[in-house]
Amino acid sequence: MALAKEQAELVKKQIYQQLEKFPSPQTDALKKQIEKMSPSELEEFIKQQQKMSSQKEGIEETSCLFCNIASGKQKSIKIYEDSNVIAFLDIMPASKGHTLLISKNHKQFLNDFSKEEIAEIFDSLKKVDKLLIKSLKAEGSNILINQGEIAGQRIPHFFINIIPRYNDDNINLDFPREKAEEKDLEKIASSIISEKSKEEDKKEKEKKKEFRDKTKKEIRKIHKSTPSRFAEFV
Repeated sequence: MALAKEQAELVKKQIYQQLEKFPSPQTDALKKQIEKMSPSELEEFIKQQQKMSSQKEGIEETSCLFCNIASGKQKSIKIYEDSNVIAFLDIMPASKGHTLLISKNHKQFLNDFSKEEIAEIFDSLKKVDKLLIKSLKAEGSNILINQGEIAGQRIPHFFINIIPRYNDDNINLDFPREKAEEKDLEKIASSIISEKSKEEDKKEKEKKKEFRDKTKKEIRKIHKSTPSRFAEFV
């Protein structure tokens, strides 16, 4: 069934708000094109966009090495698997038992996961780390997460390095450092705290909006049921 006129206008408004984030002659032309669409044409346009987005995600996942390992298309020496992650031995290990733990879902950064997903991933991480240290009699381990190409994330799929450590492994993770001025640290801290406040304000606004939307929905339900209630007393 085609969108109602009011629904179509609301959807158009939401699309315009998204397009405003990417100002360009192309988006201006797209706005004009959307403005002329009838409700049925708008619905078809949305379906096409969703289809294209789904196809794009499928291509990205198919070409991702870690996705192929997760699906079994690419061979790996697997040591652990559950519903959320797979852990396998790195083919170019920094030490004996160097393991990569990857998410089964194609997500690149830690912030892409929900709180529940992060909790499940780190629960699996604890199990694998304990297993490696105990079975290989390691003295300890380094747990590293590379986020972004500049940080060494060569594959845009979330993974965690678990590197067992031994007395004679010759691994050096001692980065070059120099003492920072207190005023510089305070400036950095101020910038971080300011961003934190912005995020908290944003979340608070989202909560209020969610509450307003929920309230409006409940009011509409009451309005719809009101005539039938009056009819009971007629």
